[in-house]
Amino acid sequence: MDLTPVFGFLFAIVFLGLIFWIPSEILHKAGFARGWGFLIVFTGFLGLIIFALIEWPIHRELAWHRLRAGDSSEDNIASVERYAVDLEKCGEWKKAEEVFEELARRAPSAEVTDYYLSCLKRLHEKMGAAEVA
Repeated sequence: MDLTPVFGFLFAIVFLGLIFWIPSEILHKAGFARGWGFLIVFTGFLGLIIFALIEWPIHRELAWHRLRAGDSSEDNIASVERYAVDLEKCGEWKKAEEVFEELARRAPSAEVTDYYLSCLKRLHEKMGAAEVA
């Protein structure tokens, strides 16, 4: 009995698995959902260009650490805001609360402080509703 077709089929399955798994794992380590790896596989180079041009979630987290270290530049603040919103969307409300509090503390004007305080209020309402449920 010739097992060449069986080994060929098994090799193809392993190869296809690696083709999907490797980009998915790389994107997951960068802070994206693993499902985005399929974009890279199906679109090839175009998918890589897309991911090269967008802001990665890990950059937002790094901006948060830079803010805590003292970098209050406008670009950094904007990335930290997006980081706080991402945390809120993911349900990591305690972390989002910490980020919004720090942003409110470092806000350059009363209007901006009020904006961050309203974000905190919305967040506290979500946290309260989650505790009741």
